[in-house]
Amino acid sequence: MPEFTKFITWKKELLDRHELDAADGRSLYLYRLTEDDFNELEELLRYWLSQLLPRYGLADVAKASGFAELFVLYAAEWWRRRYDGSGFSWEPILRDLGANPEEWSSAQRSDFVKEGFRRWRIRPREHGGLRFIGSVAVQGGLPLKLLATSRGSIGHLLSRVLYLASGSQVSHSDLSSWVESLSRTLPHSYRQETIYTLLTDVAWTVLDLKQKADLKSSADALDILNQKIPGWKDRFPLPVEDKHAQGMIEQLIRDAAGVRIEKQTALLPIERLLENTNDDEWVLRSYLDLPKSLSIQNLASLFFIDDVNDLPRIAELSLRVGDAEASVDMRKLSGQHKYRLDRKPLGFEGKIATGEHLLRMTSPDGRVWTITAIRGDELDTQLPWVFIKKDSSVYFVRQGSGTVAAQEALIALPKDWEIENDENSAITETGSLRDFERRLVTVRGVFRAHDENGLAFRLRTGQVSADEERYAWDGNRYWLDFLSPSMAFRGMPSLYRVGDDEVKRKVEGQIGINTIGRSTGSRSTSGPLYLRHPASGDVNYRSKVLVLPKSANIDFTPKNAVSGTLKFCDWDIARVRVTTEGVEQSLKLAEGDAILDVSVKEEQRAPDLIELEAYWLHSTVPARLRLPFPAHGIRVFDGQGRSLMDGSLLAVQQLYGVRILISGGQVNRHSEMEILDSTRKLARKYPLRTLSGALSMEIRLQDYLSDIQQLFSIRDQPDERITIHIRSQGRLFKILLARYSAILERDGDNIRLDNEVLKSQEIQDLEQLPALAVRLESPGDEAMTLEPFLSEGVATGGWVFSPHLRSPGSWLIYPAVDSKLPFRHTLWPVDGDVSEEEGLSGAFTISGQQERELSIHEIIEELASDFCNDDWEKVEQLAGQVGHLPLPTLDIWRCFANSPRGMAALALRFGGLKPEFIIRFSQELPFAWETIAFDDWQMAMLQLKAQCESLFGNENDLTVLASHLSSKIQFLTSLNGSLAFLLGIAANEWLPDTRREVESLKLIANQTHQSLFEGADSKLMCLRRQHANDQWPSDLKSQWPFTDTDPRIEPYLYTDAVSFRAQAINLPIIVAVQAMIGQTTNWFLDAEHIHALRNYQSFDPDWFEEVYNWTVARCFADGLLDETTTP
Repeated sequence: MPEFTKFITWKKELLDRHELDAADGRSLYLYRLTEDDFNELEELLRYWLSQLLPRYGLADVAKASGFAELFVLYAAEWWRRRYDGSGFSWEPILRDLGANPEEWSSAQRSDFVKEGFRRWRIRPREHGGLRFIGSVAVQGGLPLKLLATSRGSIGHLLSRVLYLASGSQVSHSDLSSWVESLSRTLPHSYRQETIYTLLTDVAWTVLDLKQKADLKSSADALDILNQKIPGWKDRFPLPVEDKHAQGMIEQLIRDAAGVRIEKQTALLPIERLLENTNDDEWVLRSYLDLPKSLSIQNLASLFFIDDVNDLPRIAELSLRVGDAEASVDMRKLSGQHKYRLDRKPLGFEGKIATGEHLLRMTSPDGRVWTITAIRGDELDTQLPWVFIKKDSSVYFVRQGSGTVAAQEALIALPKDWEIENDENSAITETGSLRDFERRLVTVRGVFRAHDENGLAFRLRTGQVSADEERYAWDGNRYWLDFLSPSMAFRGMPSLYRVGDDEVKRKVEGQIGINTIGRSTGSRSTSGPLYLRHPASGDVNYRSKVLVLPKSANIDFTPKNAVSGTLKFCDWDIARVRVTTEGVEQSLKLAEGDAILDVSVKEEQRAPDLIELEAYWLHSTVPARLRLPFPAHGIRVFDGQGRSLMDGSLLAVQQLYGVRILISGGQVNRHSEMEILDSTRKLARKYPLRTLSGALSMEIRLQDYLSDIQQLFSIRDQPDERITIHIRSQGRLFKILLARYSAILERDGDNIRLDNEVLKSQEIQDLEQLPALAVRLESPGDEAMTLEPFLSEGVATGGWVFSPHLRSPGSWLIYPAVDSKLPFRHTLWPVDGDVSEEEGLSGAFTISGQQERELSIHEIIEELASDFCNDDWEKVEQLAGQVGHLPLPTLDIWRCFANSPRGMAALALRFGGLKPEFIIRFSQELPFAWETIAFDDWQMAMLQLKAQCESLFGNENDLTVLASHLSSKIQFLTSLNGSLAFLLGIAANEWLPDTRREVESLKLIANQTHQSLFEGADSKLMCLRRQHANDQWPSDLKSQWPFTDTDPRIEPYLYTDAVSFRAQAINLPIIVAVQAMIGQTTNWFLDAEHIHALRNYQSFDPDWFEEVYNWTVARCFADGLLDETTTP
C-alpha cells in the first residue's frame, strides 16, 4: 500500500490544539474531543476505508500510518458516546465505519490495537478476557447514556464508597471491591468490570486530590483545589461539557473533604437511606457498613454467646431479609482477640429494604446464630416513615410519631393518609418513593396526619432535646423461619426504648394489642397481632408480631426418607396446612396440639423445605412459616435446589450452592463429614454440630472448598477424584468430586464434548455453552469464541476449530468464566514455524516440558527481581483470560507455586491481579504461605518500592507504597494469621504507623514461653485437653530430620513432649525459625511435604498460628535476623 498521510495529519492537528509535539501518555478522554471532532474523525475514517477497502482489505488498510492510533481513539469515543449497555464488542464500532469485522482476525486486531496504544504511549489495562476492548472503554470514560439515565445512582454509589474510605488507608483494590459490592444501584446492563474500573478511578482521584490539597472542610474545598491544583477537573473520565456530571464531581469533593467520623456506639447497625435517582423520584436503600475487625467479646455479646470458646474460627456473616441474602467471610485473627471481616457493604433496596434485617453467623460445622440487626426492625407498611438530612445523605430515623432535632424532615406518607392543616407547619411536596405508593413531603414545624382507620401521626421538628431514639421488642424470640409475621415470640414481649447511648429502658404504660384479621377491639394475646405504643392516640411505634404460648414448641419426628410428623405442641392453633405443592398431609388436633403428618410419593424425592400456614380461631389471617421436611436421612441439593442422588459426581466449580441437609434435631450431635483423596490414604474429618433447638442441620460444601482443593493439589492428575462421606446415625451419603464435568475430544477439525456427557445435556444448555481458544504464545491476544458445530440448526456440543486456519503454536481451548458445564480444557498444537520470542512468550514455545518449566522458573526469578519487567503484563493477561481455570492447567502457575520469591512478588506487586486469584495458590497447588522466607518478603517489598517510584514518582511513592502494602498485608494475614508478625516486621521500614507495635514485640516476645508452654492454663495444656481423645498427626515422621537439622532451631523447640505429640507441638516452631533464617527450600521439593504441613495446621489451626507468630517474634527479639543477609 502506498504512503498515506491523512491519518497522521489529523492526529497532528489534534496534538497541536493541546500544544503537544507528541502524545504524552495521557488518557484518551483528556484530549476532550467535541461532538464536531468526533463526527469529523468518523467521517475521515469512514471515507478512506470506503476508498481503500475494495483494493487492499481491512488488515492491509490498518497498516496505514496513523490508522491504529485514530482507530483506538475513535473506539474510545464511540464507547463514551454510543454505548447503551448492550454487549460491548468490536463489531458495531467497525460497522459504523463501514468495515466488515470478519476481514480482521482477533490476532490482527489485537496487534493493531496494541500498536495504537503504543503510539499514544498508553499501556493497555487488564479487564478479564476483554483486555484490549476493556482498555479502549476505560480510555473513553463513563458512557454518556449511563450518566444521563443514572447520574443519581452513580453519585450515591461513589459517595458511599468515599464514606467507607474515610478514616483509614485504602488501596485501589479496596475501592474496586466496594464499587462492585454496591453495583446493585446501577442498571443491570452496566454492571460490568469496565464500568467498575471507571467508577473506581473516579473515587481514587477524589481521594488523591483530597490528600494532595489537604482538604479539611467541605465549605472551601473547591476554592482550595482551584488554587493548589489548577485544572483538577480534567483528571476525571467525565465530559467537561456536562454540567450535571461536573456538579456531581464537585459534590463528591465536598463530601470527601467534609466527612466526619462519628463514634459508633451501636454494633453493626442498619442504616436506611433515601436516595434521589431522578428529579422527583427517590429510592429506599438499606446498608450495613462493616468494620475491618470485630472483637471476640463484642461478637459473642452480639449473638448472646456465653463462652467465647464456642465461637467458630471461621464463619460467614450474612444479612438476610426474607429470601434475600448478602454475606461476607470472617476469620479469627491469631493472638489478637478479634475477627477480620471482608469489608464489603451489605444491603438491599426497594421493598426488601423495609423488611426485618437479620444478622446470621454460620459456622462450617452446621451451627447457626441469628439476631435482629440493630435498627433493622421491619418498617410498618401503614405508618409514615421519617427521614432527616445529614451532610448530603437522607437517613431514616423513625416510624411513627415523635420529635426530631433537625429543623427539617422528609416524610414518606402512605397514599391513604390525609395531612391535617396546621398554621405552625411548612409543607413542601418533594416527590415519590419508587416501589411504594407513598408521596414524599418536606416539613418544618408541627406536622399532623391520619388515615381512614383512625391511625394518627404527629411530628415536631427543631426540638433540640430530641435524640434519635428507637424501639425494640425483647422476649423469648422463637427463631424458626417465620415468613409472616416475620417476628415470633413465646410469651408476650416487652417494649424497650433505646437512646443514643444504646441503653435499653423499658417503656412504661400499657401496650396496645390488636388481632390481625379481626376488628380493632380484639384483645387476644396469641396469634398474629399488631402491638403498638401507646395503646391509644398518636402511634409512636407499631409492629406485626406472632405471639405463641410460652410453652409452644415443635416436635420433629422423621419416619423414613419420604414422610414424617410435625407436632405443634401448645401452639393453641385451630388448624395448620402445608402449601408446598406435591406434599400429602393429614392433620389431627388434640388438647392444644396440632399433629401434622406429611409425605410425598415413594418415587419422589422429599423437598428440603415446606411452607405452612397456621390459623387461630379468632383471626382470618394465618401465620406463614417455613420448616425442614421431616424426613430421615441425609439429603443433598445442588445450587439450583435439585436433589442429588447418593454417589453423584460434581465438578469443583459446581460446589457453590450445594447444601447437605441432615434432619432430626438431637440426632445430629453424632454427625461427621470426611473428605478423602483417590487413594483413601489422605483424609480429613470434621465433626458436625447444631445448636439446641435446631430442627435440622445444613452444611455448605463451599465452606470446605479450600480443603477439597488442597487434596486435589497433592496429585497433579486432571482426572483425580475426591470422595466426601457424610455420616449421621448410621447413615452414609457419598459425593464424588472431579476437577471437571466433561472432557473434550477431537473430531477431525472440530472439538466436542465426550458422548457420556452429551447424553445428559439438554439442547438449550448446549446452545448457551461457549468454547474459547487462545494461543498461549500470544497471551495479549483476545480470546477467540469458537463457532458452534450445528446439525440442522441444532447445537451438538461441538465447535469448529479448523487448525489449518490458525496461526502456528499451542492453542488452549477452554470454557468461559460463567460456563454452566465446566469441561476440561485441552491443548491443540498447530504445526508451523513459530516466530522466535523472548521472555514468557518464548518459553511457552518450548515443546519439552522439563526445558519449558526450567525456562519459566528463570523468568519468574527475573520477575521477582524487577516488578516493572514487561513479562508481568503477560502474567496479568493470562490471569485475566484463563485465570478462572484450575491453576494446574498452566505450567506458569505451578512454577510460581514452586518459587518462594515469585509468590512473594505475586502477592505484593502493584498490578491487576485480583485477591481472589492470589488466594487460590495455597488451595489448588502444593504451596503454603508460611514457607516463604523473611528475606523473600523483604526483597518483594524493596521491589514494590522501586515499582512505586517508577509509576508515581519520588513525590508520591511512599504514600502509595504505605497504602498498598498495608492493604496487601491485611489481606494476606486475614487468610493466613501465621503471617501477621513476620510481615509486620518485614514491612517495619515502610509502615511508620506500626513501628511502635513492632518494636514492642522485642519486649514481650521472650515472656510468651510461659503462657504458651507452662502451667495448667497454658496454650499447650489447652491443646492437650482439646485433643485428648484425638489421633495426633504423624505425617512427617519419616521426613522429620529435614525439618530441624539447623542448630539455630534447637533453642526454640519444646522438648518435654511425648514423642507422638512432639511433631504437632514443634512443627510451627520449626517452620517459623526456618522462615526467619531463610531455610525453607526443602518444603518446595515434594508436594507430600506441603500436604503434611497442612494436616498439622488443620489439626489445631489456632495453635499453629499462635506458636508460629510468637516464634517469629522471639527470633526477632533474639537478633536472629541480624545473622542473615537481607537483599
